[in-house]
Amino acid sequence: MVVLAARSVRALEELAQELRAQSGRVLTVPTDVSHVDQLQRLVHVTLQVFGRIDVLVNNAGQGLALWAHERPLNKSRVCFASTRCRPSTWRGWCCRA
Repeated sequence: MVVLAARSVRALEELAQELRAQSGRVLTVPTDVSHVDQLQRLVHVTLQVFGRIDVLVNNAGQGLALWAHERPLNKSRVCFASTRCRPSTWRGWCCRA
């Protein structure tokens, strides 16, 4: 059993079809992790369908094609502020949901 969450419905469905062809149940939940209400919906739907969450993998984020020491500080701040890609914050939102 796998729950897939992403902003792109098309990408979710393409991956879900591949996974369904190989094995078991796949649930897709279109989700933008920068919106707390969508994270709450993701957790709620997952619990409704599967009853629990065993493992949570957060791969959300945005990057710049530069080494950290080459990246201007203001660009790093924009990256983190625009995507809320701080894993500890994201996990916190999911836990509260």
